[in-house]
Amino acid sequence: MDRDYTRQNRDYSHPENPYKGLVYVPGEGVPPANGIPIPTKEQLSTLDGVKTYAATKEENQTELCRSCGWKVIDESSSYDSRVKIFHTRANVGVWALHTLSKDQQLSYTDQVADIIRELRTYTSPVACKVDGTPLDDYILGVCSERAPCCCKKVGFTGKKWIDNLADELRDALTRTHKTNDPAIIEEKFQELRESFPEQGPYVLAHGDLNACNIMVKDDKIEAILDWEWAGYYPWWVERYRSGCGNDAKAELLAPLWERIGGGEMNKNEFWQRMKPMLSVFSSFRSYSFEHPNHSGVWRCPAFCDCRSSGGFIKMKILGQPPVHRLLKEGYDPERTAMLLRSNTEFFTELGLEI
Repeated sequence: MDRDYTRQNRDYSHPENPYKGLVYVPGEGVPPANGIPIPTKEQLSTLDGVKTYAATKEENQTELCRSCGWKVIDESSSYDSRVKIFHTRANVGVWALHTLSKDQQLSYTDQVADIIRELRTYTSPVACKVDGTPLDDYILGVCSERAPCCCKKVGFTGKKWIDNLADELRDALTRTHKTNDPAIIEEKFQELRESFPEQGPYVLAHGDLNACNIMVKDDKIEAILDWEWAGYYPWWVERYRSGCGNDAKAELLAPLWERIGGGEMNKNEFWQRMKPMLSVFSSFRSYSFEHPNHSGVWRCPAFCDCRSSGGFIKMKILGQPPVHRLLKEGYDPERTAMLLRSNTEFFTELGLEI
C-alpha cells in the first residue's frame, strides 16, 4: 500500500482528527462552543507547564526543528502543515531563499515588479473585489488577527470606508482624546473623516504578495498563488502590505518599489502620504470589542518531552465567522494607557511616529 505522503487521506474537517492531544479550553465566562464538553481535570493536567507564548523575542526565535525551521513562535500559531518530510538524501530537499545570489534575488524582484505594473493597468472606479462585491477589510479595520472572515468591509469610496468604521472609531476616540463627551467625540470623528483622502486610483492588487506565494523554476517566476485577497484596492495597499510582515517579504520585496519606476515614490515620501490612513488605523486599534464565539481555543500538548512550548488552535481559524460585538466601554485611564502603549510599540517597529 502506498504511503500517504501528502496526507490526502487524512480527515482535516476538525483539528482533533490529525492533531492528537488537543484540549478544548473555553473562554472565561463563555459556554463551550457547539456543544463541546468542558475539559476534565485530567485533560487540563496534561497542559501543566506547557507555555503558549514565549517570554521574550529571543525565546520566540528558538528553533525547534532544524529541518523545517519551525520556531517557538510558530508553535504558538494555529498552523499545522499538511506537507510532511518523507525522504532525505544528502543535501536534496533543502529549500531556502537565502542561498540565492544577489543577482538572482534582484532578478526575481524585477519579475515581481513587471507583474505589479501589469496588474495596475486594470482599474476600477470603486474599491471592490473582482466580482464587484465589497472587499474584506484586513487593512485599516482589523479588529483581530487577519483571518478569512473579516468583521469589516472596505467602503467603495474613501468616505464610505470611514463610515463603515464609524461606531468603532467613535468608541476609540474616547480613549485617544480621554473624554466621554459625545459632542467632542463627534467633532473629532468628523475631523478624521474629512481629513481622510479619496483613495483612487483603485488598481488591481494581489493583496498578499510575499515570497511564500511565489513559485519559481529555473530563475523564472512560474506562478503567483493565493489570490483570495485580490481585488481593486487604493493605490497604496499593495506596497503598504508588503512593508508589514516577515523577513521573507522584506528580503524579496524591500527593493521592489524603487525598481518599479513610473513615478513611484521613495520610502519617505510614501510613508508621509500614508499618515492619514495610519491615523485611522491607529485610532481603530484603540476601540473595545469582543468576539464571544471565538474566545475558546484548542490547547496543544508540549512540542516534545524536552520542549515545553505548546501552541493552540483558535476557533476563528476553523472558519466560523466572528460575532462582532462593540463593547462601548468609554474612556478608562488604565485601559487607555495600555492600548496607547500597544499602538506606540506597533508603529515604532515600523519606524514611524503617528
